[in-house]
Amino acid sequence: MPPRPPSNQSGSAPRSRATSNEEEMGVDRPDLPEPRSSRSEWGRILICGGLDWERNAQPPSSKEAGTKGVKLLDDDQPLPVKPRWMSHLKITQVIGGPLANYSIAIDLAGTAHVFGRVPFFKMENPAWRNRVHVVSCERPLHVAGPDGEKWEGGAVGDAHFLLFSSSGLYGAGDNRASPLGINGEYFAELEPIPGPWKRRKIRQVATGKTFSLVLDAAGQVYAAGKSQFGQLGNGTTGELILRNGKDGYTYQSPPQRIKELVGKAIVSIACGNNHALALDNQGRVYSWGNNQYGQLGLGDLPPVIAPMRVQPSPNDVPRVTVPTLVPLEHPATAIYAGPTSSFIITENEGNEIWVAGKCRLVGPGSSSEPYKVFEKLPDLQNVQDFSAGFISHFAMVVDEDDVPRTLAWGQGATHGELGIGSDFLSSSDPTPIEQLDNIEVLSVAAGLVHTVFLVKPDETLEERIGNAAQDQVEDEEPVKLPPGRPPGRGKGRRQKGRGGRNGRGNGWDVRSKAKEAEEEREKIKKLAIARWPAINSGDLCKICHEGEQDDLTFLECERCEEGYHMDCLSPRLYELPDGEWFCPVCEESQYEWSHPKPPTPEPEIVEDDGPGLD
Repeated sequence: MPPRPPSNQSGSAPRSRATSNEEEMGVDRPDLPEPRSSRSEWGRILICGGLDWERNAQPPSSKEAGTKGVKLLDDDQPLPVKPRWMSHLKITQVIGGPLANYSIAIDLAGTAHVFGRVPFFKMENPAWRNRVHVVSCERPLHVAGPDGEKWEGGAVGDAHFLLFSSSGLYGAGDNRASPLGINGEYFAELEPIPGPWKRRKIRQVATGKTFSLVLDAAGQVYAAGKSQFGQLGNGTTGELILRNGKDGYTYQSPPQRIKELVGKAIVSIACGNNHALALDNQGRVYSWGNNQYGQLGLGDLPPVIAPMRVQPSPNDVPRVTVPTLVPLEHPATAIYAGPTSSFIITENEGNEIWVAGKCRLVGPGSSSEPYKVFEKLPDLQNVQDFSAGFISHFAMVVDEDDVPRTLAWGQGATHGELGIGSDFLSSSDPTPIEQLDNIEVLSVAAGLVHTVFLVKPDETLEERIGNAAQDQVEDEEPVKLPPGRPPGRGKGRRQKGRGGRNGRGNGWDVRSKAKEAEEEREKIKKLAIARWPAINSGDLCKICHEGEQDDLTFLECERCEEGYHMDCLSPRLYELPDGEWFCPVCEESQYEWSHPKPPTPEPEIVEDDGPGLD
């Protein structure tokens, strides 16, 4: 890690400082439950939505501005697909955020893989005009943990992100408003972030637009960044009048403990654009920050006017500057935040989900009809987990038949981020993602215009992986029909004949079976999960360069789709492998991606002053 800059480079507004002799409070609380994001179970990732990182989420060009309807970009995927080049990674966490046009996946080895429209990180000359670069799923950035440790979690914001290991917190990106809690404007490398938690372990982090929260193992919460809406929970908005008469706001750096939450035994935190939530071990929820749309769940609150101003300002919106207990009908088990909304799962029998704030474009929950207190979302029972993107929402539920399903909804989706197909890019009501029916979704990371699913590999998933399912359909021998009219056509389909009293003889049976077979083929096609992007692979063994000997000895790699004879491999395979199979080349790639080598330092150049004088 490069050394931290010695002084503040971002300039304008003053920053409040934590006192060096601040008393360390609390100890690790192993009795507190782990956040839902902490898991050791691994899975594979699927992805949908705006994968054209160069052009997604951009204003339409002058040629496109006058066209009607929504036109998907070339690489937009309206259905979940398996990102081919990341398919060999065993992923334990997927990290996304409502404002993030990029994602992070942490694998079983503790390495973070960053992909998408990545802000500042690993850029040579990070600056506001040079703030993002495209990192494809084909070659994500592989980031090993510090000093051989594993990354245990993280959070992604609009232009900054955080990762933490067992020994500390690190951050990168845009730090002009101090969301990283360190000095400096832009960071292209992960920088260590010191804080009052000192040697206590970090359990969870969360990021808003210009602020960040940290939760340690003692149940203490810390905040850093811009205090404009009271989102730091320190009792102030930090508003001041600059010399030019414009409003300014103080920044908080390094992170400071939120005193109102001391002793509350917090087990989970969440951030919206400019508001925050905290959940304690008794199921109580606390909220603070911007309440313009009622996202705090506290009802109608008056706008807050800064004491140094007499006249109101457009910035005067309802704000709460300290964590405030939210009145709830039932204890909560989980909390989530969208950009201007809040969601909770309650502990009652139905595992219901409740919402406050603005989460729709029109109708109830829109800016004109926001939910000022938490309202129960109808027709959602047995909710196991939830995720909110910029306008997308996902609920993982278990139906009455104990079948896992993933439901998606969101008004105004334009890139296929809901994963429900190109016919209905947007949906006002929870809609099943049919490709994920009966597949256990471990977690969902919803982003700006894309979504990453972490799914448990099983037989159902394998059967639906695109090329295998498609090959099964295309290779299936069609049912032969007797001569005559196609089934279901013409007047003679109900006439009596040799088939007995209903006129349904052998010809009818064959036609009926043909129709059933066709329906089954269509169902298989509909549920297929394709590998993305599509590639052309060879039909010959990569070792002996001969074709298939028979179906039982010729294997196809799950990732590159190249073929290998079982007896050509070293060591030789005598039985078909169970589940997924990756070729030796892709297995080696998986190890290299999960165990990246540290960059080689550039050799120091020593200037030669020429021969010395006697």
